[in-house]
Amino acid sequence: MTSFGSESFPKDAAAQKQQAIRKSCANEARWKRHERSSLVDEGCTRREKKCSRSAKQPTTQQIILWTLIVPLVFLPLCAISAAEHETSAKPVVHNLREMAKALDVCMRPLGVADHYQGIRITARLGLDARGQPLGPPQFTYVTPKAPQRIKIEYKTAILDALGRCTPLPFSNELGATIAGVPLILSFDEGGLTRVRLAGSSAFVAPAPLPSSQIPPARPIPLQLQPSTRQGPPIWLPGRPSPVPSLPHGPETSQDRQARCIFQSRLYGVPPTNLSQYLGLCTQ
Repeated sequence: MTSFGSESFPKDAAAQKQQAIRKSCANEARWKRHERSSLVDEGCTRREKKCSRSAKQPTTQQIILWTLIVPLVFLPLCAISAAEHETSAKPVVHNLREMAKALDVCMRPLGVADHYQGIRITARLGLDARGQPLGPPQFTYVTPKAPQRIKIEYKTAILDALGRCTPLPFSNELGATIAGVPLILSFDEGGLTRVRLAGSSAFVAPAPLPSSQIPPARPIPLQLQPSTRQGPPIWLPGRPSPVPSLPHGPETSQDRQARCIFQSRLYGVPPTNLSQYLGLCTQ
């Protein structure tokens, strides 16, 4: 018969007790770690919420900066769009006659307080392909007997009117033809009376000096004026008025053909009559 030792039960009980203690300690340590991680996660969540709220709320400096930037960005855009809308609202100009009519309608009457009867003013002006002046006009003639105050008042009114009435909405064909070509604008006491091309070969007399700056009398050599002539206007079937011929000096056949092509574009000769016009102009 097998006999069990009297000390085996106490040893097993001690081992079980020690194992239970170890499990209890392990569970307690695991719980502490869980508590620490929960606190850390909760702290991070609070910080993230605080950071997100602070990021969504703009500061006073940001509000002031945007208040200054928005007008600087949008006001020029509004001005550009308004200018483009105003230019696009004007009828397109196809030839010199329509350009003179558009300027006359826009510039008349001139903004002067006292209209001086009999005053005559001539100004020289150049435009680019978009109808914008290439610079301020040059006043080549003003009635000499007009008072100085009247002259200044009329010149200022013409400058203001040109600034208000330009740019002109040129067509692509007229813009390519008229760009850089000097124009002569004639005015009277009421406003614009005529627009014509400045002949490149025409003789321009020197402007007289004021009486206080006239040098002593001495022989002046004669200035030979280049010979210029102007052909008759050309009538085309279906047009109510003839096509004018520009004044010109001595020219070759190539020069005459180039002048005729320029005149056809300037005065708006239809493509259907172009070959007939060139034949009549170059003969």
